[in-house]
Amino acid sequence: MNWFSQRLRNQSSGILKLPGAFDALSARLIRSEGFEAIYCGGFATVASQFGLKDNGSVDVRGLASAFGRVKRATPDKPLLVDGDTGHGDVDRVRESVKLFAAENVDAIHIEDQTNPKCCGQNGDPLVEPLASAVERIVAAKQAATPFKIAIIARTDCLRSSNLNHAIDRCNAFLKAGADAVWINGLELEDCTACLVNAIDAPLFFNLGSTALNDKNQVRTLSELGFSAVIAPGHALLSAASAMQVSFRLASDQVGTNAMPVDELNRYLRDDV
Repeated sequence: MNWFSQRLRNQSSGILKLPGAFDALSARLIRSEGFEAIYCGGFATVASQFGLKDNGSVDVRGLASAFGRVKRATPDKPLLVDGDTGHGDVDRVRESVKLFAAENVDAIHIEDQTNPKCCGQNGDPLVEPLASAVERIVAAKQAATPFKIAIIARTDCLRSSNLNHAIDRCNAFLKAGADAVWINGLELEDCTACLVNAIDAPLFFNLGSTALNDKNQVRTLSELGFSAVIAPGHALLSAASAMQVSFRLASDQVGTNAMPVDELNRYLRDDV
């Protein structure tokens, strides 16, 4: 069984905390702090490696190459990567999974947004009809199984629908073979034991640009029954802010807080 599948179902070690790496160095730093595994998201990777917004403008080969550099820098750490929508129809989904498998990733999350996608933090994503979204997960799982890669199914339907519909989508994805699920855009105040109990599988929570150092928040999620919590963008935003400070030492605009996502987007291009 895949490491992620086992760990997510075994909570004896507590909730799985996944900081977001954006390059090989940040992955090495995460490793040095003793985290069990590493997450590599699309927003942080595309911003740091290509200077672009996360709108699908980087092809799957570019992403796979970036994820591969992270894995080679930390080969002993399980790596979860962002598979976006699978980058096309079901045949492209299978091809994408195989490209990621060639880079030795351990888990991939696949979302139900339409193509071209938009970053879940920055826009109002549209989602595929449920039948099409389920086909995407089936294709991803079929391609991932020979490589023992876990598939995490993510829904971005909250912006256009409601929590009950998100739960229904998650359960449909689980029937299609997903190892775990993730409701993107979920707020902490909406998280209850009833929500977790309505999904009989490991459930992720996305902290967005928030850090993992809020122990009360992480403890609450753990007590509610969430299996994993990710902080995909905080390291990148903190690094961007620190670099900006180093370039502004002679000005009065020096600050110490992490850069807001909206400000970082000002420096990113829309396309190649």
